[in-house]
Amino acid sequence: MYPSVRRSIVFAILLTAIQWVALEAQITGNGYALMMKEVFGFVCLNCHDSNLSNRSGAPSNINWDTYTLAYVSAALGNTQVQAGTMPPVSAGGALSATKKTVFQSWVTAGLPLGPIVDYDSVKTAIFTPICLNCHDSNKSGAARNGAPTTVNWNTYALASASAARGNIRIQQGTMPPAGALTAVQKALFQDWINLDIPSGREVTYPALADSLLTGKCITCHDSKKSGSARLNAPTNVNFDTYTAAKASFATGNNYVQAGNHPFSSVGITAGQKLLFFDWIYAGMPQGETGPVCDLDGNGTAGVSDVIWLLLYMRDHAFDQSHDYNGDGRFSISDAVMLVLHLRNGVCRESSGMLAAAGPLAAVSRIEGLTQAQIDYLENTFDQLGLTPDEEAAFRIALYGNSGRPELPRAYSLSQNSPNPFNPATTISYTVPDGQRARVTIGIFDVGGRLIRTLVDTDCEAGIYTVFWDGLDEHGEPAASGVYFYRMTAGDYSQTRKMVLVK
Repeated sequence: MYPSVRRSIVFAILLTAIQWVALEAQITGNGYALMMKEVFGFVCLNCHDSNLSNRSGAPSNINWDTYTLAYVSAALGNTQVQAGTMPPVSAGGALSATKKTVFQSWVTAGLPLGPIVDYDSVKTAIFTPICLNCHDSNKSGAARNGAPTTVNWNTYALASASAARGNIRIQQGTMPPAGALTAVQKALFQDWINLDIPSGREVTYPALADSLLTGKCITCHDSKKSGSARLNAPTNVNFDTYTAAKASFATGNNYVQAGNHPFSSVGITAGQKLLFFDWIYAGMPQGETGPVCDLDGNGTAGVSDVIWLLLYMRDHAFDQSHDYNGDGRFSISDAVMLVLHLRNGVCRESSGMLAAAGPLAAVSRIEGLTQAQIDYLENTFDQLGLTPDEEAAFRIALYGNSGRPELPRAYSLSQNSPNPFNPATTISYTVPDGQRARVTIGIFDVGGRLIRTLVDTDCEAGIYTVFWDGLDEHGEPAASGVYFYRMTAGDYSQTRKMVLVK
């Protein structure tokens, strides 16, 4: 091979690598705007444009001219794009490898919207110096320089109404009559249109929920409701969380704007309709940057959420979906992180219920806790690093206004929980009021051999809980099977059976 040819190949490979790195950066930084420029603007919009009637065979419900339309069609479209079966040759030829890669990267990255081109930026860069010389609702007669009185741009609502028609003339260069827009200004306007004309007003989900969903939609569309409580609302359309609302937005918005929903006598005001519409067309910003602390779903964040997480941990030790602190494990450290969030008041729910100055008097006893659950919680509280005020709040949650447990009246050894178990279980035991004793608890196999000593210590009167992690004295996992655990304290002795299943 000639050296010059060899250099050309190497150069081509390096150029491809550089272009790929740049492409990755663009995908991350520009999202949908890049898609419009690199893929849709050249090929897809020749057929898949909601404004087209001559679609060259493209289905009428598959469009790409706005982010929302592209988002809905992305999965199906990507499959055909990568397979090379779309677009048809008659529609301009198959996508190039580069464009396929751009599309694939966009889909793989989770269909990022990219930077929102809001009305304020468009107005500052385009409307104020040029368009508003004529298209201003505050101007009349000769001051409008021939601009129709119905076409104005000085507010978002007016610009939104005129955007589609104005954009066509701007891109064609036939408007404004004098001093045509620069290429950059044309591109900015085009992006604003293609990104669903976001209003520039960041309507967050909490604002939407407070002003509309909580009072109206969640009456029926609540994922926690079923049967007649939903008042005929479809089971798959809910609004009580941001994720659920986002999944249901398209259908819901159509009904809301048409004025035929909700189907009850509770109406939605024009202001609430506009709020819902702006939330959707502003890219549905979540606006909730803090961590979620209302884990038990009661609408507030506080002591009960920590207790819920601890009890869930007790019964679902390997459920990684509740890895609250994101360290890859579900453990007591997740509860510690939740306590810190509540203490520092950084939750989305704006809690602070565990702070010393918080409304601790409002904490009430949690009904329905079993004695085994209370015993377990008592043991775990020591690992949370609670302040005295926080510990008092937790005890009120467990025992009511007295804030302290009644001391047991006799020795006892509870059945382990869970049972059967894999690989860990908890065992609770008590020492009665007025007593102090040396307590030992050992684990034995069916042959009577000691597998592990869990407790061997002096104990004051009280309720205790100990964990067995399924390991023997040497740190090796115990085999599946039946085991016995025995407690001795003075003259007291009790033995119970448990089952380890793997």
